[in-house]
Amino acid sequence: MRVAFKAMGRTAEVGSRNYIWAASAGLETCGSYIEHCNSGTPAAIVGSEEGKALQKKIFTELIEVLEKISPGIVQNI
Repeated sequence: MRVAFKAMGRTAEVGSRNYIWAASAGLETCGSYIEHCNSGTPAAIVGSEEGKALQKKIFTELIEVLEKISPGIVQNI
């Protein structure tokens, strides 16, 4: 885990910078993939048919889990 964290991990301070930058970047970045305080290019799978199917599957599974935790929560989405 130490090796993985060194290669890909961030401290809470460094990670939070990305959120602050994205929140204050303006409308031109709305919906963009944000990486290292810049608009980035998402992986190729994101826009592919496989990626779209995967997004739907994950969203459906997430909704099922959330409904078990808090019934009726989907009505708020």
